[in-house]
Amino acid sequence: MFCRCAAAARRAAAPLRRASSAAAAPPSQARVAARMARIIVELGTIQLRKMRNVDVAIRCVKMREAFIRLGPAFVKIGQALSTRRDVLPPELCEELALLQDAMPDSLTGAEAMRVLEGELGAPVAALFRDLDDKCEPVASASLGQVYRARLRACGSLVAVKVQRENVTDLLALDAVAVVKVMELLKMVWRSPTDFGGIADEIVGRIVDELDYEREARDAAAFKLRYGGDVHVPEVFQNYSTARVLTMSWVDGTKLDAWGREPSHGTAARRALVRSGVQCTVKQFFEDGFFHADPHPGNLLVDGDGGLAYLDFGKMGTMTDADRLGLMSLVVHFVNRDAPGLARDFVALGFVNDAPDAEPRLVDALNRTLASGPADRVEMFGSMRERHSFAGVLAFLREALPGGDDDLAFALPPRFATVVRALVSLEGAVLAVDPQFEVVSAAYPHVARGLLGDRSPASRTALLELILDARGKVRWARLNALAESAFAGSEPSEPLSEDDAAAALRRAVDALGGRDAVVAILSDASDFLTSDAGASTRAGLVDDAAEFLTRVQGDDETSAKVDRAVDLVLDAPDIWVPVLLRTATRPEARRAAAQLAGRVLSLIHI
Repeated sequence: MFCRCAAAARRAAAPLRRASSAAAAPPSQARVAARMARIIVELGTIQLRKMRNVDVAIRCVKMREAFIRLGPAFVKIGQALSTRRDVLPPELCEELALLQDAMPDSLTGAEAMRVLEGELGAPVAALFRDLDDKCEPVASASLGQVYRARLRACGSLVAVKVQRENVTDLLALDAVAVVKVMELLKMVWRSPTDFGGIADEIVGRIVDELDYEREARDAAAFKLRYGGDVHVPEVFQNYSTARVLTMSWVDGTKLDAWGREPSHGTAARRALVRSGVQCTVKQFFEDGFFHADPHPGNLLVDGDGGLAYLDFGKMGTMTDADRLGLMSLVVHFVNRDAPGLARDFVALGFVNDAPDAEPRLVDALNRTLASGPADRVEMFGSMRERHSFAGVLAFLREALPGGDDDLAFALPPRFATVVRALVSLEGAVLAVDPQFEVVSAAYPHVARGLLGDRSPASRTALLELILDARGKVRWARLNALAESAFAGSEPSEPLSEDDAAAALRRAVDALGGRDAVVAILSDASDFLTSDAGASTRAGLVDDAAEFLTRVQGDDETSAKVDRAVDLVLDAPDIWVPVLLRTATRPEARRAAAQLAGRVLSLIHI
C-alpha cells in the first residue's frame, strides 16, 4: 500500500514539475492525515445516514454534495465513479453523473487572465480578441474552464482552455489520500474488487487531464490518425502550454440533441453512425489508441453533418495482447459462442480465478445469450438488450455476485477505461439510431483485422476461433468469419451471384489487396504442412473425402464447386504461388495421396 501511495504522489507531482520551475514535493504525512480525516468525516456522515435508514435517494444527493465540498479533485473522482456501475449502486452512479454538468466556475475572470498572461508571456489583449476578465466561460469544469475568442494574428476562432490556479497542489494531496481511503474501503467491505487499482486508474486519469501539453500532443495524434473519418479540431501550439490549451472552435450540436431532432432523415443518421463506427474500429481494433471519454458532450455534429470529437484530456492505449483479446471477444459475442466468451473473460481478467470458472461462466452466458430481445438490463447508465455488449456485461455483474471464494465479475482497472468508452460510444450511437448494433457493425472490421494481422498472437486467436479442440475445422464458423470479413465490400451497384471474378475482386479488396491475400493463404499453408497442423490436416482429408463423395449426383453442390474452380482460374497470380509453395511440402503430397485413396475407396472404383 505504501508503494502504491508513493507512486500516486509521484504521478500527481509530475504535471506541476512540467508546468512550473518549482518542483512539487510530495505532501507531508500531517497534511495527508488531515485530508484523510476530512474525507472520512464526509463519507462517514453518509454511512451514518445509511445506518439510520435514511432514504437512499437522499443519501445519494448528500454524497454528490460531499464530493463538491471536497474540491475539484473529488469532483473529477465522482465523475469517474459515476461510470463504475460494476462497483457502485446504480442510484449513486446516476446522482454522481450530475457532476458532469452545471459545474460552477472554477476560477474568476481575473484569475483566468492572470494564468493566460503568466503562461503565454504577453498581455491577453495582445494575443486574443473578444477575451478579457469580463467574459463568461462557455464551459466550466472542476479543473478549469473554456473561453471563446479570436486570435489577433490570424483572426481564427478558437476555444481557449485555462487551468485553475494551484489545482496541481490540491491533486498531489488528494492522490495519496484517495488511494489510502480506497484501500481502507477494500478492507472494510472485504470485497474482491481491486479498489486500489481503481483508485490508481482514476487518479492517473485526473493527473493526465492536468497536463495540457500532453493533451495537445494527443489531440494532434488523434487528428493525424482519424481526421479522415471524423472532425478533429486543430491545436495552436504557439498558444498552448502546460496550463493553457488553444484549439480551433467547432460549431455544432451535441450528438444526443441532434439525435432527438426528428427532421434528420434515416440516410443522414446512418452516414453519421457509419463514420463514427469506422473511427471507433480503428481506435480499438487497429491502433489501440482511443478517446477514453466519448460521452455525448464530447461528440458534436458539425455544420456538414459530420461527427466531431472534442476534449482529449482522457485518452487510452491498449497492448497488442488486450487489443487482440478484445477482437476475439467481439467475434465470440457476435457468434453467440458462450465457451469462447468464457475463455475471453477469464483470459482478460473479467472474472476472478475461481474453481471451475469457465464451465460456470459458460452456464451464465448461455442463460443471457438465450434471453429474448425484450429482456433489458442496465449498464453504465443506460438500458440495453441482453444481446448488446453492455447488456452481457450487466447480466454477468448480476448473475455472478461473487464472494470470498465464489465466481465474481469485476472489470480489471486496465480494462475499465476501454469498456467505459465502448459502452459510451454504444449509447451515443443509439441516441442517433436506436436500431443500430455497434458490435455487429464492428464485426466485419474485426474479422478482416484477424485475417490480415500476421502477428503470432493474432494467428493464435484466429486458429482458436476456427478449430475445435481436436484441431478440426469448424466450417460453419469459418464461413461466418469469411462472410463478415467481406461484408461492406460490395460495390454501389449489385452484381450477379454468378459473377465469380467480380466476387473474388471484392473479397481481395476487403482483405487488403493481392499481397495481403497471398500472405494469409501462405500462412495457412505453412500451418497445415507443419507438425502443429497434423490433426487439422488429417481432418481436412476426411472432410474433403466426404464432400467429394457427396457431391456426386448433387447438381447444386457441383455448381458451387464449379464456381470455386472458376475463382482459382480467374486469379492465377494469387493461387498459383500458394499452390506451388504447398506442393513442395512432403506433408501436402502425402495428404493429397491419402485423399485420393479415400475418395476411390468411398466411391468403390
